[in-house]
Amino acid sequence: MFVAISTSYATASSLYQQQRYDSYILFSLSQYLVSSSENKNVYIFGATEHSLSSKTAMKAFPVINYVKNNYYDMTLSQALTNNGVKNVHFSSKSRAISTDLAKKACIGEANKVYSTPQYSIYSDGDDLLIYLGNSNCK
Repeated sequence: MFVAISTSYATASSLYQQQRYDSYILFSLSQYLVSSSENKNVYIFGATEHSLSSKTAMKAFPVINYVKNNYYDMTLSQALTNNGVKNVHFSSKSRAISTDLAKKACIGEANKVYSTPQYSIYSDGDDLLIYLGNSNCK
C-alpha cells in the first residue's frame, strides 16, 4: 500500500513539476519569437530536458520515465501556435526539414541567434530552428 501511494504521489508531483518547467520554456520561446520582427519559418527539433524534480523522482521510481510528458516538436509547435507565434511548421515533411536544419546547426552551417540552457535558436536563410535540450549535437 505504501509503495502504491508513494509511486502515485511521485508520479503526480513529477508530472506537475515537468509541466511547470516546460511552461517556462514555452513562454520564454513565445516571448522571444513574438517580439522578434523576423518573419521566418519556425521548426523544432528535440525534446525538453527532464526537470530536476523529475530526474530525482525517476531515480527512485524508474516507471515515471514511461509516463513523462516533455515537450517535443509536435506538442511544442501546437503550444507555440496557441500562444501567437506565426509560421510554426509541423508535419512529416517539416520533421525532415528540422532534422536537416539540426544537422546544419551541429556542423556550424547555421547561425546561432539565441541560446539558453534549455534551448538554442538557429537561423538558416528563411528558417529558424528551435533546438530543444541543453546537450546539442550528440
